[in-house]
Amino acid sequence: MDGQDSVPLSIAIINYVTRTLEGVVLDDAAQQGIFKSDPWIVEHQAKSVLCVPLLKQGHLTGIVYLENNLVTGAFTPQRIEMVNMLSAQAAISIDNARLLKHQAELNASLQMEIAERERAEKDRDRMITILEASTDHIGLADPQGSVLWTNTFSQKTMGLTPNDDITQLKIADYHPQWALTIIQQEGLPAAIRDGTWVGETALLDKDGNEIPVSQMIIAHKSADGNVEYFSTVMRDISDLKAAEAEVRQLNADLEQRVMQRTAQLAAANKELEAFSYSVSHDLRAPLRAIDGFLRILQEDYGSQFDAEGNRYMKIVRDNAKRMGELIDDLLALSRTNRQEILPQLIYPNELIHKILRDMELDLEGRQVEFEIADLPLCQADLSLLRQVWVNLLSNAIKYTRHRTHARIEIGFSTNPEENMYFVRDNGAGFDMRYVDKLFGVFQRLHRDDEFEGTGIGLAIVQRILHRHGGRIWVEAAVDQGATFYFTLPANIVLPHPS
Repeated sequence: MDGQDSVPLSIAIINYVTRTLEGVVLDDAAQQGIFKSDPWIVEHQAKSVLCVPLLKQGHLTGIVYLENNLVTGAFTPQRIEMVNMLSAQAAISIDNARLLKHQAELNASLQMEIAERERAEKDRDRMITILEASTDHIGLADPQGSVLWTNTFSQKTMGLTPNDDITQLKIADYHPQWALTIIQQEGLPAAIRDGTWVGETALLDKDGNEIPVSQMIIAHKSADGNVEYFSTVMRDISDLKAAEAEVRQLNADLEQRVMQRTAQLAAANKELEAFSYSVSHDLRAPLRAIDGFLRILQEDYGSQFDAEGNRYMKIVRDNAKRMGELIDDLLALSRTNRQEILPQLIYPNELIHKILRDMELDLEGRQVEFEIADLPLCQADLSLLRQVWVNLLSNAIKYTRHRTHARIEIGFSTNPEENMYFVRDNGAGFDMRYVDKLFGVFQRLHRDDEFEGTGIGLAIVQRILHRHGGRIWVEAAVDQGATFYFTLPANIVLPHPS
């Protein structure tokens, strides 16, 4: 049937029967009665129509609609009576079917509820088994503080037996007063507000001894937001507390040892300062006397000595001078370890140019090409960093002395953790097999008649850089020059503008 051009059956007749609960009999539907203009009747030229309600105890359970398009008066009283009897039986059958369906639905729902209850009981039993096997203290309490249940481990700790009625106990029976105060003033209010609370409290064992515990309290609420009961889990942290006490004692002992070592170090520094003073004054005086008397001897009596005698006196004076230089370098090395570091923002290029201006006499008469990159800023002690650059630059100038065209390059590379600077020359270089000796005190890789030096400068450089959190290394080859690399931390703290 086309739903746009016609409607299924006579809706008007069906609506009438539904509203009045009365049957409709039409012997000539298209020509008589109030439904002759009904669209369905007109379209199908219905002759006879019978529409009967199906009633069960006065309630409509369905409608029987019969239609004959061949003859009028098709529904005689006998047929109508038969339809009414069948309709009554049909109404009973329909209602019974509905009742059976409803009963089946109730049975299915009941079976589901039983199955769900059985699953819940199994889950509960499984959970109780887990809780009973736990070595944590676990319990339930009502909002008034009465104990509802505790696991076996907690009962044993309290000295309870299975025959004891734990429901007669209160939360206060399980805790010392200070812990109970924390639970009542902090734990329970926080659990009610936030759902859970975690903190450190204590339990009382059967002998009244305190057991430190880490405790969690959970508030279980009904749908309307009221607290039904509290659950709690408490874990014994006695070992943790003992370890913390041991750590505190170790820290105290360590602090005491540090104080003792600091005092010893301070005393050693004072002794070192006294030694440095002695070296500076007591040892230099004899050296000055030796050099002075030899100079007078050469000036006043030099003509009375032959060439060999004058050569001997020159050797003594040169060694006295070298001894003085060694003393100066040793004092510098000592001061490097003790000097307070005063970090400041440094522009390396400015510092390098100042150092090179001071070295103009060493460069006089030589052809030395300098290639200096735009070096990144750094933060260091100015006087100490100056010693680093002086040593590295003076070495590069010294060891390129025999080059017709000397070349010295100063460059850098950076990463987030540190800045790396380098000084590269095309000088004498050295054998990398002996690189481990390079930064040791009095360690030299060249003879004095080749290149002068005391063997202390690079040791000073290494100690300065280590004190700044940096490092130094070198790459070299014989007669191919050397490259000294060193690093400084990149975390520059700019000075606050005044």
